[in-house]
Amino acid sequence: MKRVSVVIPTYNGKEKLPGALAALEKQTLRDVEIIVSDDGSTDGTSDRVRMHAPHAICRTGPNLGRAGARNAGAKLASGEYLVFLDDDMRPEPDCLQTLVERAEKHEGIFTGAQWIPNISLDDPEREECRAYRYDLERRWQSVMPREFGALNAENLFFTAAICLIPRNVFEKLGGFEERLRDAEDLDFGLRALEAGVNVFYEPKAVAWHHDFVSIRRYVLRQIEYRNATAKLLELRPHYVQNYTRFGTDVKLSPLKHAMYFFVARPYILDAIYRWRKGIPGAIRYRLYDRIIAGLSLYFPERMN
Repeated sequence: MKRVSVVIPTYNGKEKLPGALAALEKQTLRDVEIIVSDDGSTDGTSDRVRMHAPHAICRTGPNLGRAGARNAGAKLASGEYLVFLDDDMRPEPDCLQTLVERAEKHEGIFTGAQWIPNISLDDPEREECRAYRYDLERRWQSVMPREFGALNAENLFFTAAICLIPRNVFEKLGGFEERLRDAEDLDFGLRALEAGVNVFYEPKAVAWHHDFVSIRRYVLRQIEYRNATAKLLELRPHYVQNYTRFGTDVKLSPLKHAMYFFVARPYILDAIYRWRKGIPGAIRYRLYDRIIAGLSLYFPERMN
């Protein structure tokens, strides 16, 4: 079996990293090289890494963004397989072994399944967002492939939060696009397909996403992703012509435009949260769907 290097990009991840490192210690796949790419943290992240994982290679450097941090970590890796793992992910014990066993039998790049854990939080604002995202993830996973298989450009799901990329493919594609601060994994997956590289999804390689924010902060992240996607299309204008997934979400009928115009308002988000105990979850989460889509896609200026 080929050597595996796990690269974890992090920025001010002192509180999150120990969970990811502990999960790696429980992996059934042993003899794994761990590289933490500290992207200019100011909270003592590197010291925490040395405390919890003295065997790990800890790269420190200027803030490059996640793409740059991943690329910098990959340069230090000795493995023929590069596994990228975000600092707020907690892979199941068999996650890495499942990905590696697939890579031993198939040529391509491989992404696992990330799930929001069904746990309760002490902070009610973060708990409300966690519950919504858990429901959203459950709905989204219901339309994803149930079995291992190759993806195409229209159903592409490739997340650098948990993925395996053979080193030779990573170098062939030039790593992640450092001009992007988000959506760099979507770009990598599309560039892989364009280069004739298979992209595989393995739903049995599960990692839990311990990322808990408020609903308002979640909306701001969606706006950041939207802006990153716009930047991606500036860099790769042919994506708009070649892939129907781009450029269609802004075309609204007059009725839908009116609906978003009236409901996409931060104070409505606050009202739903305030009265959440009186609104059934199935209804509440669909309301969040509409308001968050409206604020992130069509009226982001209202979040200022």
